[in-house]
Amino acid sequence: MFESLTSNQFLTMQISEDNFDKLVKSHIERTSVIAANSSPLTAMFWDNRTAVSALYTQYSESRGKKALNLSQKEGKTINVNQIVKNIKVFVSLKEGIIKNKFFKGTAEYEEFYPLGVKEYAKASKKNIGNLFKRFIDSLNVHKMDLDSGILSEALPLYDSLMQAMSAQMNQVGNVKDITSSTKELRRQLAVQLYKNMLLLLLMNADNPQKVKDYFDESFIKHASKKAQVVEQAASKVQ
Repeated sequence: MFESLTSNQFLTMQISEDNFDKLVKSHIERTSVIAANSSPLTAMFWDNRTAVSALYTQYSESRGKKALNLSQKEGKTINVNQIVKNIKVFVSLKEGIIKNKFFKGTAEYEEFYPLGVKEYAKASKKNIGNLFKRFIDSLNVHKMDLDSGILSEALPLYDSLMQAMSAQMNQVGNVKDITSSTKELRRQLAVQLYKNMLLLLLMNADNPQKVKDYFDESFIKHASKKAQVVEQAASKVQ
């Protein structure tokens, strides 16, 4: 009997940030018609509505920052991927020059390519830095035997990789921070919406159905229906 009132469904509803944003915005707009009067309940409601509006502004701004940080993270990831690709091409192209100086199978050649060129071609972002550093160290050891231009090209390429990876990791941290902040603001908004709903029920105790006018349930129903379809499909697979 009391379950629907004692459970804050604004906290537990499984809807996207976009739909939650629309739900809050529509609630603010729909409740603007409630006239202020001397009733303590109305005064409490308007205080809470003001809090909702302020939180909604913060939530919207946080979502904007989150979107920006995600796009910046994507840009930095693309930059790292391109540098990794450039390094692989560089190492592959220099293999011919090194092989001309140190024949394949010699100890010197093995310093550069202990597992062959394929080791670099198959390298991931996790180990390409270490592999390329090894390649550069070998260039330093044999710099008297090889064109100094190879080392001159390799060093800035390595530095650009380290800088790009550092920038990418910093951006990943920024995304995590702003995501956490956005999530907390949504939680606070859900609590305020719940308070508003309870106050509106008290204000309309003689006609509780009227409270539905202040909340657009279409966003919730659509998400619930979609989740139900997914759940039914999963059960059939089982």
